[in-house]
Amino acid sequence: MDPDDRTPLRAQLWERFKALASRLKEDRSNENGCYIAMNEEPSHSNVFFRVERGGAQRTGVALTVGPAVTGRTSLVFRVHTVTIVEGAVHIAPAGVLPVSYDPGRTQFSIETVPPIEEAQMAEFFLARAERLLNDLQPRHVIEPSR
Repeated sequence: MDPDDRTPLRAQLWERFKALASRLKEDRSNENGCYIAMNEEPSHSNVFFRVERGGAQRTGVALTVGPAVTGRTSLVFRVHTVTIVEGAVHIAPAGVLPVSYDPGRTQFSIETVPPIEEAQMAEFFLARAERLLNDLQPRHVIEPSR
């Protein structure tokens, strides 16, 4: 990617991702424990995904996801993850997921295996938060009777 192309592509990725997240927010607006919001600060735009469960052990996962440029030419999604278990907050180091742009299709994709196509990007991050939340849930192990 030419360094001169990265800022317009980052802005284009943000607008498309924000639109996808807005649609997902509308689709999931009636679900308890699911919250999606957009932060549009000029220097730090991101989407906030939060999922939580109550009960005896209140748990939650929040992801902030925003487009960024790393190095001279790499377009990425920067992902910050916060988990809350019984009031204890755990902040994971920020991660990045490379993003590619196909000018022939005029589409972005997240470079995972398999790649996440542009239309599924917001759903991908919400599903990621839900998987992390499920991993935090206590496992009920039934001891065999003796």
